[in-house]
Amino acid sequence: MKAIRFSLTSLMVAVAFLGLCCAALASRSDFWPSLLSTVAICILMSSLVGVLLGSKETRAFCVGFAVFGWGHLFLVYRPWAYGMLPDFLATKNWVTSLRSLRPKGPKEYDIRNALDQPITLSFNQTPIHEVMEYIRNESDINVITDTVALDEEGVTMDSPVSLEANQVPLKSALHLIGMQLSIVFVVRDDVLLVTTPIKEGERISNYAQRTVYLVFTLFVGLIGGSLSWYFSRRPADR
Repeated sequence: MKAIRFSLTSLMVAVAFLGLCCAALASRSDFWPSLLSTVAICILMSSLVGVLLGSKETRAFCVGFAVFGWGHLFLVYRPWAYGMLPDFLATKNWVTSLRSLRPKGPKEYDIRNALDQPITLSFNQTPIHEVMEYIRNESDINVITDTVALDEEGVTMDSPVSLEANQVPLKSALHLIGMQLSIVFVVRDDVLLVTTPIKEGERISNYAQRTVYLVFTLFVGLIGGSLSWYFSRRPADR
């Protein structure tokens, strides 16, 4: 079996691409994620050109890359699920983990620390707007409601909440409240935003999160291309 060799140029390209990935994931602006998304799409499109015009070995690699890469991308952006990630893909866990590693401003740190603090709640058919006001005063968190998203799901600020909780972390209490009304609480733009799972799922498919999808797609494509190239060789060359 012959050893797999990489040229210095290939290694330099890989390092440059890895640096671009890190910049995109760490950036709080839209420039780097957008740039990386463009590069990733160009690479995926190039694999199709390689399938049609490449040499024998190049074509073998490109076929595997295209099948695995485009196949993964299709599963991620399932048209029947409004861009929400299916649970059976590891990409969803990558998005959650890497999103938590992104730089956070001082206000966001304060909010996340407050979410870990214990709180006592006692509500019986209390309108959600009164619940939010109580949490806002007790935790000193700026709570903003996405009224448009809530209205689309039939949730109003007068929707009732019943909850008895003694000294539980605030994030756990919010999760219990969210289960009653089918809403979610997310930290965004230095505030605690009240929105719906569908709206949050649509947002996750944008920019930095989309960067993770595309980078993971390229890795899956690389695996597929390598396997295709390996199995296309004669046994004596492996």
